[in-house]
Amino acid sequence: MLSILQTTRNVRLTTPGRLLPWMGMAIRGLVGARLKATTCLCGPPDELGKITHQTGCAYGETIDATPTPANRNFAGQDDGFRPVVIAPQFPCKVALKPGDGFRVTVSFFGSTAIAWHDLFWETFAHCGQDSAAGFNPFHTQFTLEPILTRKSVDINPVRPLKNKDSAVDLEIELTSPLFLREEYQRGKHRTIFEPTFADFMGASLRTLGGLFRCYDKPLQADFARMKELAASVLTESHSFRPFKQLRHSNRTDHRAVLQGVIGKAQFRQVPVELIPWIHYAGIVHVGPHRVAGAGGWKTTLMQ
Repeated sequence: MLSILQTTRNVRLTTPGRLLPWMGMAIRGLVGARLKATTCLCGPPDELGKITHQTGCAYGETIDATPTPANRNFAGQDDGFRPVVIAPQFPCKVALKPGDGFRVTVSFFGSTAIAWHDLFWETFAHCGQDSAAGFNPFHTQFTLEPILTRKSVDINPVRPLKNKDSAVDLEIELTSPLFLREEYQRGKHRTIFEPTFADFMGASLRTLGGLFRCYDKPLQADFARMKELAASVLTESHSFRPFKQLRHSNRTDHRAVLQGVIGKAQFRQVPVELIPWIHYAGIVHVGPHRVAGAGGWKTTLMQ
């Protein structure tokens, strides 16, 4: 069973500011930079040239946790295996005045990351009180209100089913932007703007498989068979629409446009054995920028 601690707090602005519809990357950068500056304990690079973090490094055991070489099964999936997700309310109101705010939920996966829960929120709070920090571009300051909800759960998508061969209709509604990509030519990738059930399932298997392998025990499941089942699921209808937002790195001064999708879709005749995987994947989030809260969703069984 993978242990999850999930807490939610309100961010309340104390100075006026102009924020972004999706604040995940901004919060990840703000808290990550301070954690790195105050807690980072770096060791020598590993055989792949990646910087290793020593035991007891809050930054290296949460936001920048790196899978061991043995657990790096998918190229470019390090972000998908990190044991923390910062999920702000989406969309966020852009123009805010003092007293306005938005909700943030942070999830910690596994005992090591959970141990850093209090320090993470303390660091987030300090960022809001520092006039040189805050949210760009105006260093908007803020306070954190007391914890609204605190929930501890243990999850496992592998479970015995009485009616394994039955199927249900399912709705998946994105709660944050989704940034899945596909290879359309050798070595060339593009954003998936109309994800199928197979796309959702593939991302779910990759992320849940990686999280369990890194922070619990490898899941004993027939991944190939589940992919085959997912490929047969048809889309009844969807209302996906493109999402774009500028990303700016203060560390490198690099700018890029993030492209993904938001919206929802209804799928017909989803095998019931796939439902726990899709449900839990929406909780842990999937795909690129997962640490910043991308790739989350909620599921509803349709009558």
